[in-house]
Amino acid sequence: MDYKFEVERDVLMYAMRYAIGRQTFAPSTVVQNIKHNIHLLDNNNLKMMIRDINWHASYGENSFGMQCDKELWLGFREYLENIIQNREER
Repeated sequence: MDYKFEVERDVLMYAMRYAIGRQTFAPSTVVQNIKHNIHLLDNNNLKMMIRDINWHASYGENSFGMQCDKELWLGFREYLENIIQNREER
């Protein structure tokens, strides 16, 4: 993917909140773009994303859409947790 656009941090947050629960290409596109810009997000931003994923998960087994969507979001949560842990260990 060719990443030429620059966006504000809030746009990434809005996109993530929009994409959770969608059964389209939106979730994977949003996750890819957040990962590409992860260096611009601080730990508080990442913790907010984790909180949003956890909140969505609290609505039940199918709240993410299909199984592949659930796996994407739960894997992304783990990725975010690892980023925070690595940053805090430095």
